[in-house]
Amino acid sequence: MIRENTEGEYSGLEHQVVRGVVESLKINIRQASLRVDEYAFHYAKKHGRGYLLFTRPTLCRRLKVFSSRCCREVAVKYLDIKV
Repeated sequence: MIRENTEGEYSGLEHQVVRGVVESLKINIRQASLRVDEYAFHYAKKHGRGYLLFTRPTLCRRLKVFSSRCCREVAVKYLDIKV
């Protein structure tokens, strides 16, 4: 399992709006998504894996689409690995 933990919930962008209400922002950047995808494909190739299971368990539909696009963008460089 390879996880990205420098953005999204881990970015630490949160503040107290009013007493008893905390707002937390999830920031995801294309460059970071591509970086973790590239690492995952590189790892799979280096360790003789023929496939890579990509999942983004999130309720955020736009983030799922964004992450999937990044993964497919990297996947074209690793045609020997199935996604």
